Amino acid sequence: MSMITRSSKNPHVWFDRISKAARVVFRELGCGRRENAYQQALQRELHSKYRELFSTEVTLPVMYKGFSVASERLDLVLEGVLLVEVKSVSKLQCSHEEQVKAYVRDTKLPGVLINFPTKAANIESCFFPTK
Repeated sequence: MSMITRSSKNPHVWFDRISKAARVVFRELGCGRRENAYQQALQRELHSKYRELFSTEVTLPVMYKGFSVASERLDLVLEGVLLVEVKSVSKLQCSHEEQVKAYVRDTKLPGVLINFPTKAANIESCFFPTK
């Protein structure tokens, strides 16, 4: 588990990279796997191309009135500029998007939600922090 180290790099570079990596992973693994399998494969795919440019299982404290009351784990943080949440469900629920929106709100980083359902891996949603 690591903390988020912010970078001055542009997050848009990572949108294309993560999308391509997700498609490669899906072509290799196909459908029907657990979320963890896709997440680990995605990490390996990114590591093979971009080595030390991402963090996994990043701990994010949940703050309430200045106190840390719990913690969340972000699946991936890419170069400190983009967070990635990985799912493997046949249909995304509102709660999946709300989870990523909360991460975006708390980190002030843009985020993507990638789902590995039955047909193809897609970036399902992109979220940007409000100013």
